[in-house]
Amino acid sequence: MTDQLAPIDAVLRTTAPDMSEELRARLTTALVEREDEMADLFRLAGIQFGLYPWIMAKVFADVGIGTPPTDEGRTLIDAQFVTGMEELRRAWEQGQQG
Repeated sequence: MTDQLAPIDAVLRTTAPDMSEELRARLTTALVEREDEMADLFRLAGIQFGLYPWIMAKVFADVGIGTPPTDEGRTLIDAQFVTGMEELRRAWEQGQQG
């Protein structure tokens, strides 16, 4: 098992090698947009059920769902994840002391 999904373009090149470049580009764009929409729905559901948005952002970036973040975006996602986990740890420790 890999840690990240194969890029859509790579899957199309493997499963439909005779597909034209134009069609492959249009289909890749449409499928990435669909993944982005699905990720948005997961984020909304996560908020409704108490999942932390920074955890969801980290998972989507690590797994490779939707539009890949830029290097700057990845750095921000990683920083928010570390900060959020540290806050959760401190809250848990305070709860254990009280």
